[in-house]
Parts: sequence; structure tokens; C-alpha cells
Amino acid sequence: MARSMLVDSLWVLGTRFVQRAANLVVLFFLARALSLAEFGYYGYAVATLLMLSVAFDVGLRQVVAQEIGRPEADMAAVVRDTFLLWMALGLAMTCVMAGVMRLGAPPVEGAAALPAILAALAALPTLLVRMGQGVLLGQGRVKELNASELAGRAALLGGTALLWSLGRLDLAAALGLLLASSLLSAVVLGAQVCPKRPPETPFRAAPMLPWLRRGLAFLTGTLAMIMLGRVGVWVLGGVLSAEELGLYVGAMRLAEMLAEVATAVGIVIFSHGVRQADRKAAVADAVRTARVVTAVMALAAFVGAVCAGPLLALVLGPAYAAAAPAFRVCLIGAVAACQGLMLYPCLSAQGKPWLGAFAFVPATLLAALLAWWLGARYGLMGAAWAFALAQIAAALGFLLLYRLRFGLPVWTSLLPQPEDFAGLARFVPRAKSV
Repeated sequence: MARSMLVDSLWVLGTRFVQRAANLVVLFFLARALSLAEFGYYGYAVATLLMLSVAFDVGLRQVVAQEIGRPEADMAAVVRDTFLLWMALGLAMTCVMAGVMRLGAPPVEGAAALPAILAALAALPTLLVRMGQGVLLGQGRVKELNASELAGRAALLGGTALLWSLGRLDLAAALGLLLASSLLSAVVLGAQVCPKRPPETPFRAAPMLPWLRRGLAFLTGTLAMIMLGRVGVWVLGGVLSAEELGLYVGAMRLAEMLAEVATAVGIVIFSHGVRQADRKAAVADAVRTARVVTAVMALAAFVGAVCAGPLLALVLGPAYAAAAPAFRVCLIGAVAACQGLMLYPCLSAQGKPWLGAFAFVPATLLAALLAWWLGARYGLMGAAWAFALAQIAAALGFLLLYRLRFGLPVWTSLLPQPEDFAGLARFVPRAKSV
């Protein structure tokens, strides 16, 4: 593993653990302030916001990173063009988000239109953050990328704790805080990427079309990757009761915090990949990183499974302790998800994002089918197994892809090797001397 990648990965892991801790505290307050049905509505809104931000980004985050990574790039022009594209795509996403929340969100007794409006308004800053991150990724500014996200999480945590202590934390307030935290992240990121000098290249609309065409190649795999973990929520919204959906969202979101660490490391893998000329070395670094992080997440999942009941009761409240068996199953899926979340960015960085679709698309279709079938037959446990089995299918798909594309044995890609520990041992003395 390259030393710079290891340093960035450790930095991202550290900041992501801070973010996950903040999320745990936010979930702690929300689960106690909202009913199960309201918590399910909140989870539906967050899942929809994430999916639509990926869809309306149309792969431009990766395209912008590639453009910025070119030695001859005019950064100011790239930032300008990214902002103009965001204005058009953001308005469209806001309209779609409003329609989805109006027509597809699970019904909540007594809920007015305000929660749906707040969720729709969060579309603009959420999309800006996603697209703007491409600039930082292309420059390798991973620490600054995490700083913008930490600012939003800090605001969300502080606001949630304050409103809960005042007894004012309801569904509308929770979604209002989500909007405010997204706005803060967008402002911080905007300050980070704002160029210090005007563009040297005059504006022309023509180059945007190739950007969009290239972005579509990234979109299919990335959208399927996001939908793999979220499609079950939409399908189960028509299969489970509102209370069961709330239990499932709570168990799944808590388990997915492991996979979100892998998502963060995947960002590092992509950022290094777009700037690394030796593709063979980039693949080797990505595989080493993925198997080590997956092993660490498996250990964390084991601890979580042993403490499932008390952990759910502590974080989400006593009502969620009944979801402990489902939570254990979701942990299996979360560990499996780590593979795809780290191996796919390596393919994207090498200009082969469409390869990821061969693993993600079938797994996403499987997730929808299993959620509909197992959720209807077995309720909450069926929903958890649908999530886990689909994630396992995606992981196996990526291991097979790397076997066929790069000739890497499945077990070598999956299990930590002696060289991984040797590399860490060599890094420790150098880290102490810095």
C-alpha cells in the first residue's frame, strides 16, 4: 500500500469515525423524539435524497475530478462550469424530490406538507456538495473534503441536541436541521473550491456535453451502488407496516455505519487513482486497502452482533431492541458491502466505471426482488436478509470481476495477507519520526 494512500486512509477513517459518532448521537435523539412511523419517514427522506443526488450528479463528480487532475487544467474554468451545471441540475432535482416525497413517502398521521418541503429544499445544497467534491478529489485535498462534511455534521448534532433538550424536536424540525446542515456544508465547500483568480478559458457550452456523456458512464455503476442499499426501503414501504419500516430503517442505518467507513476509504482510492499513472500499482493498492479495511469492519461487526440488543436500546431506544436479530443480519450485509464500496472507485479512476455495473445492477435487482418477496413473507427478518444477501451478491461480483480483469485470486482479494501487516509495521516507525 502506498504510504500516501495509507496516510489519507487513516485520516479519513479518523474523521469518519468522528462523523459516525455524531450520527449515533443524532440517531439517539431522533429515535426518542420521533414515533416509529416518523422515524421511517425520516429514513425514507434521507435515502431518497442520497439516491437523487447521485442520479442528478450524473457522474460529474468523477468527471470533474479527472478534469482537475489533468496537468493543463484551468481549475477556475472547471469550477465555473461545475457551478453552472449544478444550477440547472439542482432545480430539476428539487422538483423531483418534492414529487417523490409527496407521492411515495410512507404516510404519517398528523404530518403536514412542511416535512416534504424541507426535504425537497435540501436537494440543492446536497447536490452542490456532491458535485463540488470532485474539485477537491482531483487535487487530492482529502482533508479539506472531510472538513466540509464535518462542519455539517457538527451543526446537525448541535441543533438536534438543542431542540431535543428543549422538547421541540419533531419530524419537521429534524428535516429542517438536515437542510441547515447541508447548507453549511455547501458554504464551507464553496469557500474551499472558490478559485483565487478568474478563469483563463472563456465560457463555452459545447465542452459540457462531453462531460455529461462521460458522466453517464460513471452514473450507472454509482447509482446502482447507492440503490443497492436503498431500494429495499422503497419496496418495503409498500410491504411492511410503518412501525416495521421504522425498525428496519433503524437497524439498517446503524449497521450501515460500518459500510460508510468503506465509502470514505473508497474516496481516497479514487482520488489517488486519478493521479496515479501506474494502473497496476493502483489496483494492487486498492485491493490491499479493501481487504484490510473489510477485515477491521468484520471485527467491529462481530462486537456489534454480540451487543446487538443493548446497543440498539442504547442508541435508538428500548423499542428498537426487538430488532436485534435483524440488526445482526444487516451487519453481515454491511461487511459484504465494504468490498464493492472500495473496489468500484478503483475501476472508476481507471476509466472503467461501467465494469462496476456488472456487479451492482444484478445485485440491486436482486435486492428489490428479495425485499418484495422476503419482506412480505417474513416481515422484518425477511427485509434484513434481503439486504444482506444482495450485498453478498455484489461483493462476489466484484471479486469475480477482479479475478477476470486483473487475474487476482478471490481469496487474495478478500483476506488480509502477510504483506499487509509488514507494510503497516514499516509505516509505524516512519509515522513516529514525522
